[in-house]
Amino acid sequence: MTLYFPHIPKCGGTTVKSFIDRAELNCFFDYEHPPSPFKYFEARCARRNNEFKQIDFSSFDLVYGHYPLKRYNHENQIILLLRHPLDRAISHYNYIKYLMPCTNLASMERNRTVKKVKDGDMGIVEFSRVNKIDTLFERYIGDISPKNCANVFFTDQLGELFKFLNDTFKLNLEEPEPERVNLEKSSLSSSEEDSLNNLLSNTP
Repeated sequence: MTLYFPHIPKCGGTTVKSFIDRAELNCFFDYEHPPSPFKYFEARCARRNNEFKQIDFSSFDLVYGHYPLKRYNHENQIILLLRHPLDRAISHYNYIKYLMPCTNLASMERNRTVKKVKDGDMGIVEFSRVNKIDTLFERYIGDISPKNCANVFFTDQLGELFKFLNDTFKLNLEEPEPERVNLEKSSLSSSEEDSLNNLLSNTP
């Protein structure tokens, strides 16, 4: 049985990847052409989706990475790790502003708003609106219902997730320390928080 585990950005996925790396599972990592709010990159994502539909991934234990679930014939063998939309949006913005290296030219080329955030020319509300952060979960998960997934976890349940992975794959690995913790954080004004909550109010 192959499990499909999309790494949704800023939902603890880097910590999970460190666990998977130590587990030495037969894992296919798919980080190319992730879902995007921008037409050019979404077209590249769609082409990869069509190509991968023709490939049999059943020899792998796990398929992990930045991909939309519709890319694979997953038969609902899905693991999800989710986070409250507001917390996720704030973490996303803070990562770009404070942690993403300015030398990451590929990210700046893919998304011109990254440079604006790094330069202090774009606040969190505008960044979230331009990047359609309210549809980010939907871009990864689509119309999949959590009740049809093998398991759904939230970022405050990482211990339960690692227990599930240990049990499923007959491992005995310790829970890894969280990675990529944002050391610096922007404080939101009440108006910014209200605007962000309004933007995210229809997040699936």
